[in-house]
Amino acid sequence: MARSGPGPPARHPTWQLIGDVHANVSGLPVYPHTERRNKITADVARLPQPRARVQVGDMTNDGLVSQDVLALDFLNSLSGKTYTALGNHDIMNDVRTVAAWEAAYGLVSKNYTADLGFVKLIFVGPDNMTGGLITLSAATLTFLTNELANAGKHCFVISHAPPYNTVLGDVTKVYSSTEAAMRVYPDADIRAILNAQPNAKAWIAGHTHSPIDTPGLIKSESVGTRSIISINCSATFYTGRSYENFDPITTLFLTHTGSNLEIRFRNHGAGVWDTVGGSRVVTMPIPA
Repeated sequence: MARSGPGPPARHPTWQLIGDVHANVSGLPVYPHTERRNKITADVARLPQPRARVQVGDMTNDGLVSQDVLALDFLNSLSGKTYTALGNHDIMNDVRTVAAWEAAYGLVSKNYTADLGFVKLIFVGPDNMTGGLITLSAATLTFLTNELANAGKHCFVISHAPPYNTVLGDVTKVYSSTEAAMRVYPDADIRAILNAQPNAKAWIAGHTHSPIDTPGLIKSESVGTRSIISINCSATFYTGRSYENFDPITTLFLTHTGSNLEIRFRNHGAGVWDTVGGSRVVTMPIPA
């Protein structure tokens, strides 16, 4: 894994990844969400527009209409095409159905695709939150298999939760994919699909609210006889297990060069490209 370089190059397609937003946490005033959102909006307006923006779930904290208003106002404040995934908090405690979430965000289904030309995005999510675990149904696994098999190009899977044992960290301070509620299921079936489908190049998730220096935030992950890139998107909401208004407001920018994937970390509060391990870019070879 190489780390070097400044902002995204214009000659290659770049797209933005936005982690958990959680508008608006019950018991907290609206202003922390609004303040952090406005910093993102103001900062991205100073940057070249990416090919697309992808939000990886938990736009809301409780799936309420009042929270959707805040969430959609934020998405609409960003220029260009924006896609979003279904997060557990968006249907937490089955307060609303997946169909109701789809209606609120204008999606045909949680199982949908977006072809960016240079890569195909495959969005997957749970049917409900009964039992409290983020579980992909048999129908969703079939959808994923078929889309990967018929893509004819690189595919990145967008899922709110990461695979087991990817993004890690001290569980007394941060959430980890080793915790039962912090990963996607069924692990063995998902890995078998990714192993059998060479078009599967990356799994992109959020859910853990991880600081960008968390071990395993970006890594090569074995799925059997081959590997994929695992990427976690941190959160624009607070990171770690506690609410701290000084937490960085960070999103990721991915640049697809054909043979490599370059990942950069934009600190929207400070208006700078943050460093991880002393450099501003993580370069990952795209798996065969």
